[in-house]
Amino acid sequence: MMWSPPLTRTNLQHRVRCRQSLFQNCLFRPALLFVWATCFAALGCGSLNSVRQSVEVARSVAIESHAASLPDVPVFDQEATVARVATSKPAAGLIAAVKPFRWELVGESAGRQKFQRYTAGKDGFRSVVIGSVGGNDPAAIRLIDELAMNLHQQDLIVGGFHCTIVRTLNPDGHKSGQFVNGRQEYVNNFFPNRLPSGSVESSEFIPEVKFALKQFQEDQPQRIVHIRTIKSSRGIIAASSGAQRLAAEMADWLQFDVKLLPGTAAEGSLERMISSSAGVEMVTVAIPELNQTTDVWAAYGDTILNLLLADDFQTRELARRRRNSSSADARYRDPANP
Repeated sequence: MMWSPPLTRTNLQHRVRCRQSLFQNCLFRPALLFVWATCFAALGCGSLNSVRQSVEVARSVAIESHAASLPDVPVFDQEATVARVATSKPAAGLIAAVKPFRWELVGESAGRQKFQRYTAGKDGFRSVVIGSVGGNDPAAIRLIDELAMNLHQQDLIVGGFHCTIVRTLNPDGHKSGQFVNGRQEYVNNFFPNRLPSGSVESSEFIPEVKFALKQFQEDQPQRIVHIRTIKSSRGIIAASSGAQRLAAEMADWLQFDVKLLPGTAAEGSLERMISSSAGVEMVTVAIPELNQTTDVWAAYGDTILNLLLADDFQTRELARRRRNSSSADARYRDPANP
C-alpha cells in the first residue's frame, strides 16, 4: 500500500498547491500528465483519491472560514414589506420600526403649546384622526396614543391608506386639565359653517381652528374621525350621511348608539362644519367615560383601525362573527331614530 502522510496544515497546503498546479498545467499540456503524477508520489502527495479527499477538506475549511467572516445582519438592497390586515392583535414576524416613535411638534396653540402630529401610510384612503377637541380627556388621548403607536409598529392594515393623527386640538386644555384653551375658549365652538375653499390665514380663526383647517387643506382627507369620551355608560358613534352604514356596523359591534350628523351638532363644532361640507365624511366616536377600568385599545382598537379604511367589508364581517350575538335590526335601523 502506498504511504500517505498524516493530514497537517503544512501537508494540506502542499497538497492543495499540487492539486491546483496539476489542473492548470494538464489542461494545456496533456503529455506531462505522467510526469506530474510521478511528482505527486515522490513529494508525498499520496494517491489521487487521497488528494481529492484533502482538497475537499480544504474546500470545507475555506467555506467555514468565509462564513465566519460574514456580518451577523444581512444587508438587502430593498426594504422588506409587510402584509397588512385590519386588526389590533399582535402578529408574528412584524418588522420593528426603524426609528423610535415620537410626535412631530408643529404649530402653536393660543397658550403657545405645540400641536402633536403623527403621519402613517403613503397612499390610498386618506383620513385625519383627531383626539378630543376638549383636550382634558384622558381616555380619548390614551386611545389616540395607542393608535399612533400601533401604526408606528406596523401592525397590519389591509389596503392602501394615509392617516394623519392629531393628538388633540387643545394642547392647552390637555396640559392644564381644563376644557378650554389658553384664552379660556372652548375650541369646538369656533369652527366655520363649512370648510373654507381659500386661505385660512385670516385672523378670524382661533389658532386651534386655523391649525385644523390648514391640516385638512394639506391632506384633503376623505374621512375625518374625532375621538372623545361621553359621560354615559353607553357610547355613541355619530356620522355624516356618507359614513352612515359604516357607523351602523361599528355601533353594532360595540353596542353603541348611532346618530346621524349634522343632526343636533352644535353651531361652530367640528362635526357640523364637516358634515355640512361636500366630499368628506365625518365620524365621531364617543366612548363611555364612566368605564375608566376598560383597556381602551383592547375594547376599541379594531374599530378605530377599520375607520382608516374605505370598504373592508370582509374584515368587518369576520369581526362581527367573533361576537356571540348580532342585531341585524340595530345594524340597519335609521340612525336618525336610534
